Amino acid sequence: MNSSLLRSAQTVIIGGGVMGCSVLYHLARSGMSDVVLLERKSLTSGTTWHAAGLLAQLRSSKTQTELARYSINLYEQLEAETGQQTGVRRNGTLCLAQTSERWIELKRRADQAVVCGLETVLVTKSDIKSMWPLMNVDDLVGGLLIPSDGQGDPTGITLALAKSARRHGAHIKENCLVTKIAQSNSGAWDIETTDGPITCETVVNCSGIWAPELARLNGVSVPLHAVEHMYVVTEPMEGLDRGLPSVRDYDNSIYLKEDAGRLIMGGNEPNAKLWPAAKIPDNFEFTLLPEDWNHFEIFMDQALSRVPALGEIGIRQLLVGPESFTPDGKYLLGEAPNCRGYFVAAGFNSIGIASAGGAGLALGQWIIEGEPTMDLSDVDIRRFPDMAGNTHFLKERIPEIVATGFAIHFPHYQLTSARDIRRSPVHIRLSEQGACFDQAVGWERPEYFAIPGKKHRNSHSFNHPSWFDRVAREHQAVRQAVGILDLTSFSKIQVCGADALALLQKTCSRNIDIPIDRVIYTLMLNVKGLITCDATITRTKYDTFLLVTGAKNHKVLVHYLTHHAEKNGNVSIVDLTSAFGVLGVMGPQSREMLQSLSDVELSNQAFPFLYSKEIDIGFGRCRATRISYAGELGWELYIPTEFALSVYDTIAAIGSRFDLCDVGFQALDSLRLECGFRHFGHDIANTDTPQEAGLEFTVDHLKKSPFLGKEAYLKTRSELPRQRLLTFTIDDPSYLLLGNEPIYQENRLVGSITSSAFGHTIGKSVALGYVKLKDQDDLTSLPHNSFYVGISGEKVSALASSISPYDPSRRRLRS
Repeated sequence: MNSSLLRSAQTVIIGGGVMGCSVLYHLARSGMSDVVLLERKSLTSGTTWHAAGLLAQLRSSKTQTELARYSINLYEQLEAETGQQTGVRRNGTLCLAQTSERWIELKRRADQAVVCGLETVLVTKSDIKSMWPLMNVDDLVGGLLIPSDGQGDPTGITLALAKSARRHGAHIKENCLVTKIAQSNSGAWDIETTDGPITCETVVNCSGIWAPELARLNGVSVPLHAVEHMYVVTEPMEGLDRGLPSVRDYDNSIYLKEDAGRLIMGGNEPNAKLWPAAKIPDNFEFTLLPEDWNHFEIFMDQALSRVPALGEIGIRQLLVGPESFTPDGKYLLGEAPNCRGYFVAAGFNSIGIASAGGAGLALGQWIIEGEPTMDLSDVDIRRFPDMAGNTHFLKERIPEIVATGFAIHFPHYQLTSARDIRRSPVHIRLSEQGACFDQAVGWERPEYFAIPGKKHRNSHSFNHPSWFDRVAREHQAVRQAVGILDLTSFSKIQVCGADALALLQKTCSRNIDIPIDRVIYTLMLNVKGLITCDATITRTKYDTFLLVTGAKNHKVLVHYLTHHAEKNGNVSIVDLTSAFGVLGVMGPQSREMLQSLSDVELSNQAFPFLYSKEIDIGFGRCRATRISYAGELGWELYIPTEFALSVYDTIAAIGSRFDLCDVGFQALDSLRLECGFRHFGHDIANTDTPQEAGLEFTVDHLKKSPFLGKEAYLKTRSELPRQRLLTFTIDDPSYLLLGNEPIYQENRLVGSITSSAFGHTIGKSVALGYVKLKDQDDLTSLPHNSFYVGISGEKVSALASSISPYDPSRRRLRS
């Protein structure tokens, strides 16, 4: 294993934990034998060796669940292949519900499991007592059993991955510390180590708690922070059957696991201890941190109430080791947005063993193919702004992430730590108007508006939320009069230069050679014809274009454009997001109101839909773009940041004459879903074709200049799509769709909901969802079929349509 270090390789992986060995295995298995793993000490010696080894599969997204399912299957196969024991046992996971709200959440998670093809069983407390005789079940409502979950030996799993990787030609070098990484002008990576230099095409940072420090050598942000994770191992305990399922006692924030006749117990504490306070010691290898029984006492109390027999046996050891957590509790995967050829896999939030097999597969495919091969948006490292790596931000945010790991995940739940950091120029005025804010990519955005001056308490619920009537008021204001919404969080990218048009023609699915001051909505495709990003593009000058996309897709868009720009081309890609505030003014009264403030004629003849002009409002000059995500007549006003508050105040001063209403993003979501407008990251992703998403109009297949994905698109255009995005409505207003619910045709699972809201104009829940297609007849008959949506285990009748329930002709938008 420790032969002399190669001097060149195609890929170098840094970090010999379960994640690094998984990436090594998947690259080698794919035929990349010229791959090297460097480990500063010994394999597994950082965090992997002391992990609890729980192999739970059901996660917050379909992709994460699929990757976790792949992981446990892989680990079983590796033991048979290599002879290295992995300790995998399929003893299941039992999730407990102590409250009615938790019970609803578990039933909705069971619905989500159906979508993922994962078997679950809802069980009563008497069932739980039969499965776990030592458990006190008096305070339980019920539980959710996932029979195919399991547990394994983290060290054995890692060594099996390493053993198989070497059999496929990979190289592993232990006791080899990386001291410097630099990228040459050719794009190659020069790595200095204690065993000499090595050059490679691709670097993969899998160094766990060391990942941020290593990444800083190359200006890469890896937003994670280590905490002291604790669990106890008991003395042997009578009555512990080896087949007992692991337990997630969410309401007590603890987990339990049988291990060789002993019990392992740990949890997610409400006041996590951050670690380290200073630099990680150089000799950190198979190292545990000092015991802290005072800190662990809360878990012991909860565990004794759940399993009273714990009080009769001794504790063999309290293990305290570092675990990496991220600002949203999801791991980090992918190519760094500002450093081509530099990949990261880190920050696994105590689910590294359960996720590593699938995460290694996903990252390995990304490295080989040059782009993600599955929808990794919720774990893509590019989802975070640079501020997420700020030490002060992490120290505030990470303890809340740990504390809420076992919390009930109510819809629209908002984290409270590290807030009020990234504010729009009109934030102060919105706050005065009663805005209740959510956070997106660090931005404080108005979610909805409470009654100004009246204290509002947001009570979380799986039913109609406390702000339901307030959102209904905002929604109807846009439909009937005029609303104003702060859209500053939009990503705004300027592409300019003599080769700007050539770059956009190459990367966009539509013809971007449009007249100055015209606007077009387009997709960016990958070489397989799948959707990488969407954006509206305004041509502001002959050689200058303004691209606007959602906040969460900011770095993906910049990365995509930069990746495909010609190396010596005359083009600049400039981030203007912070340079402009954006106000959406929308509704049937929007023209009359704005016309009273502007000398520029705003009639439909003078200022049609998808046109853009510079206009003055008060003392501020704006770029007014005739577009609206609400499906009503409207404009987006792009205002230099220093003038944005003045422009807002000018509009607000005359607003009462037109029944102007401040509007939040909850209302916008309701408005856009009534119109069937797609949202990237929910309804469209890099696993969907334009045809499947109902966005054929965004692809100009007759465009003379070639564009990425054109050949693949033309091929799929002539074939039956695998699936189709439809609009669904449920007549009974008491049922609320939250997303990820299964869609059935009779008793057959045919798809899932992607996004949803209550449509306050149509008076019912409205959603978008994909339905799988069997044949051409299925495609033409879809809207006429009988569909049902699974809600908390109940199949609720739903109406499907290929057109939106509100103004499908877009007459109001274009009026």
